[in-house]
Amino acid sequence: MSLLSDDEIRKLHQAALTLHLEETRDELLRGIEPEVVAMLSTKLAASEQMLSDLTELNQLGVLSDGSIPLRVWIANAKERAPRGTGAVFSEALKAVDIAGDLELLKSLGPPKMDRLPVDADGPAGLEGPNVPLVYGNFFPLDDEPLFPIAKRGPKPHPSAGAIPEEPNPIGRRYRDEPETPAEASERIVSTGFSTAENPIKPLSGDTCLEPGRTYYYWLEVGAAVAGSIEITPIALPIELLPKDAELIVVLYSNPGGLELDPAADMGVLRLEPDGNVMVHLAAKIPPPVASELELLATRLFFPVKAPANEGEYFLRSCIYHLGTLVQSREVRVVIARGGRSEENALSSRVDYTLSHTLAPAALHTLGEHTLSILLNRGEDGTHGFRFFGGGGDYRRSASFDGHEVQALIASLRGSLRRVSWGSSDAWKPGVAYRYDQEPTFQSLLDDLIDMAKEGARAYDAIVRRLGGDAKGEEALREAMRRPGLVQLALKESARLVLPIAMMFDHRLDTWLNPSDYHLCEAFTIATADGAPLDQKPCFQGECPSRDDDTAICPSGFWGFRHALGVPVTLANEGADLQDPLPRGDGPSITVAVSADPEMQERDRHVNALLELFDPARSRVAKTRKDTIQALREATSHIVYFYCHGGVEGDARVPYIQVGPMTDPKIARDTLRSSKITWSSPRSLVFINGCHTTDLEPDRAIDLVSGFIETAGASGVIGTEITVFEPLATAFAEHFMQAFLRDGLTVGEAVRRARLLLLQKGLNPLGLVYVPFAVASLKLS
Repeated sequence: MSLLSDDEIRKLHQAALTLHLEETRDELLRGIEPEVVAMLSTKLAASEQMLSDLTELNQLGVLSDGSIPLRVWIANAKERAPRGTGAVFSEALKAVDIAGDLELLKSLGPPKMDRLPVDADGPAGLEGPNVPLVYGNFFPLDDEPLFPIAKRGPKPHPSAGAIPEEPNPIGRRYRDEPETPAEASERIVSTGFSTAENPIKPLSGDTCLEPGRTYYYWLEVGAAVAGSIEITPIALPIELLPKDAELIVVLYSNPGGLELDPAADMGVLRLEPDGNVMVHLAAKIPPPVASELELLATRLFFPVKAPANEGEYFLRSCIYHLGTLVQSREVRVVIARGGRSEENALSSRVDYTLSHTLAPAALHTLGEHTLSILLNRGEDGTHGFRFFGGGGDYRRSASFDGHEVQALIASLRGSLRRVSWGSSDAWKPGVAYRYDQEPTFQSLLDDLIDMAKEGARAYDAIVRRLGGDAKGEEALREAMRRPGLVQLALKESARLVLPIAMMFDHRLDTWLNPSDYHLCEAFTIATADGAPLDQKPCFQGECPSRDDDTAICPSGFWGFRHALGVPVTLANEGADLQDPLPRGDGPSITVAVSADPEMQERDRHVNALLELFDPARSRVAKTRKDTIQALREATSHIVYFYCHGGVEGDARVPYIQVGPMTDPKIARDTLRSSKITWSSPRSLVFINGCHTTDLEPDRAIDLVSGFIETAGASGVIGTEITVFEPLATAFAEHFMQAFLRDGLTVGEAVRRARLLLLQKGLNPLGLVYVPFAVASLKLS
């Protein structure tokens, strides 16, 4: 017989997690018979192990010798709890004692007496068949529940009169029926600051923080908290979240800004079965509220120290699920002596979100990401990289000024340009494609040397600013060793898109002469045998040349080793993270093509794509008018543009052009004016712009965002630089085969297409393609 309800066990587990007791299993089991401990199941994660222990000990109930293993566990937990934090364990002990005695009573059978014994300590004068019979200190009745007793102790004094009817605090706190979840409208994310002396009371948003003083930043999900500094409070529809969903909250700061405690910059929230969002792992327990367990069960506290100088500072508060950045907040703080009042001195706004609803199907399809990187521009013109990986084990920040980030991006794109058409300058009409010539392993090595040098230098420039020692840098390299999902999150007004596919993390001496380098022998052999490269040791993290600083292996590039995604923020509340694209009666496609006679591979290419689809589920538009009509009526999984593109006007507005060269262009505002919106499915857009001019991601991002926010696309595939027809057609055909026929995710399909180009054509330029989508997006 179980002694406590499942709800009671979960509350015990939560209280123990709040006090970080999950790593003290041996101490918690001390005093329980070894044969009982040996019966307990073994789990990998410490938190799961503790919950498993509690559940199984609870099910054991009272042993034949009268001992209660669960009571021993709870007593050990209470003993380890700091002073003032053991109330939950004390109440649980009382509840176990009541349940244990009741179970013992049942095992003894019916009582032999028909009335209470009369003694000096008993309730004299109570006689008759309806008077409860006493076993020890408890009063069970025939066919009646146990009378509520506030505490285990002496029998009621005669002066107390009848048994009290008021429910006891144990009954209120530990009850079998789950609490009714609050309405979704009450599931608001509230944030703010409080003083270290009085963490319970939120500071007013008009209060400036004082220089050098320590405060707490707090975050809570539930009913709106008075004093929250959220500019636009956002409700999380908890009823839509999967049970036991974990949300990891991490703080990041800038050099010279608010000082964080590295041991207390992360906390974990969990959605409980009763609908409440509870603290699963506290960042810090402020001493003044150590006994306020109900508050600590719902509110995360993060210690922050104000800088010594007055001024305006920023903090970043990020929420991750399955290693993916789901929401990010920019927290503005004004520091001023005397704690003077200033309107909106403390404020918080959401400037990156993948989901406004956090719907369960969408969150589930995110997949476990190896690494998430947020690139954001601060109000002071600096740019910050926020790294999160390993379930929170790896958390780092790097700060650059805008010119430095732009220089990194320019060097990486310059290398791609040199490999593609022989110049670091933007492409101009008439400049030839270098890979029109038959490639060789030597020509591939020459190009990989150029790309690897720039990729290694960019990687080094970022990781050496992430903080920590050489072990920290190696931790990132090791975490990224094997294939995984990687996210580069682009927040509002993002204009700098880092080509993360070009990051090169193998050891490399970048200052040698070209003749000093050699191509990885394992890669050369793998390329020749015809088997898929993604299954070869080099691309599974086992490259034998990984630490040879004179060897060049394509597996050193993130874009060849990982499934990458660059999802943009969903600024509109109507937009949301895409569920798997519903396949329905089969995949469908809308193709819009340029009629430019110079695009000589167009007809063959379009026919090759259409062979992947049922003719009844494909449509080809050859003019702008037909394209607009097709997009307005589209219920396609794929919208594919085989087109030209560029920017126009003083505002450098990005556009694409389909149909005859005399047809008008299509830009972001076209989508709104033509009332182009998609719901089911929300199409994946592929912009394959051949011979485009000046339409690289920092300018194209506005068009990309338009397709996602205005039209409702699930994502957009674009390019880092202009592409030529041979590359464009081969990549698209490989991608479509992998995404549609093989059922791979967008990130994996892009990676597969890159590797096929590399293997079949010795062409590394598949790295120019960028999936502006969650890497795990796929057909259902």
